[in-house]
Amino acid sequence: MAAGSRRLDWSAITAFAPLVALAPPWLVAIAVFWVPFGVWGDVTFQLFAAAHLALGIVLFSRPVQRLVFARMLGARNPTRAELDLLQPAWAEVAEANRMQPSRFVLAVVEGDDVNAFACGGHLLVVSSFAVERLSHDELCGVLAHELSHHLGGHTIALTIAQWMSLPVLFLARVGFALRDLSIGITNAVAYRWPLIRLVGSMVWLVLTVASLVLLIGPNLSRILSNIVGRPAEFQADRRAFRMGFGNELMSALQRMIGTEERRTIGAAFLTSHPPAIDRVVRLDTMIRRDARRGRRGGFRLRRGRVRPRTGLAGGDAGRVVGDRDGDREGAAFARFALKRDRAAQQTGQFAADRQAQTRAAVLAADRAVRLAEGLEDGVLLLG
Repeated sequence: MAAGSRRLDWSAITAFAPLVALAPPWLVAIAVFWVPFGVWGDVTFQLFAAAHLALGIVLFSRPVQRLVFARMLGARNPTRAELDLLQPAWAEVAEANRMQPSRFVLAVVEGDDVNAFACGGHLLVVSSFAVERLSHDELCGVLAHELSHHLGGHTIALTIAQWMSLPVLFLARVGFALRDLSIGITNAVAYRWPLIRLVGSMVWLVLTVASLVLLIGPNLSRILSNIVGRPAEFQADRRAFRMGFGNELMSALQRMIGTEERRTIGAAFLTSHPPAIDRVVRLDTMIRRDARRGRRGGFRLRRGRVRPRTGLAGGDAGRVVGDRDGDREGAAFARFALKRDRAAQQTGQFAADRQAQTRAAVLAADRAVRLAEGLEDGVLLLG
């Protein structure tokens, strides 16, 4: 596979599954918007629906993504200070893939955590927190990962789903707005005509149910997208590793280990990213396996020097990984060791707390012995 070339991964195909859940409410919304064109114009429903889908193709063009689509996602153009940090990292990633940096569009979204995402055909979005806090190498790893989503075709179905959801969400908002309007009108005139209150309550119920039913499709589509999106994250990590940015990406992911909230079973369906610790273990396994096999891919020429892929620095977690395709027991122990270190980091004063608990236990035992001796003396005196 040539560097910088697009090649559809299996996740790019499974990503179309959420569109099945989104199709029914999209057809309903398109039918509502088509009514005036069908009544006063000679436009068939099939032509109107096809025109809406075809119009979504413009979202894949760079000018539209820069001027319109990025703002639809809440992103903005980078400031001069942010560009000074992003452009060198992106230029390095683009050079590693033998492509022009202008082929993709960089954008920034406000956020207080390390986050980034790819969308459309050329959009790379990084959180302002990540731009400010990550090192140059870590930004390279993050951008290589997001570029991998584009090269793997993971963003195609996501962009189509976002375009299809626009009329559905707009119609649902109109329904909620009309519901609130009906409540205001009902409250204003119901004291004169009690029948109006009954009619207003029925209108409120119909609009509420209709709007909520419309939102079932986008919500179900998002849950399905999160489920099928997790393998895409691992595939993007693997492609970034093959580009030569495995260590850089792993370093950025290690920053997220201590900040991720503990997930419940229900919350797992609401996020498309696997736990960072699982991604770190897989990257470390690939890096160490590649280095053991002595491949040239285990090294990357960068700024005139050869940098080995060393895996997890200073820890014993990666050293237990097996020699052949990632020993399962080694990977399990590596995951356990990383989780243990994560717990120690989150508590902060782990050793000090253990010492304090030990001292408290010794003092409590000493007091118990003294109390027992005192009681014994009292019993002897009374006897």
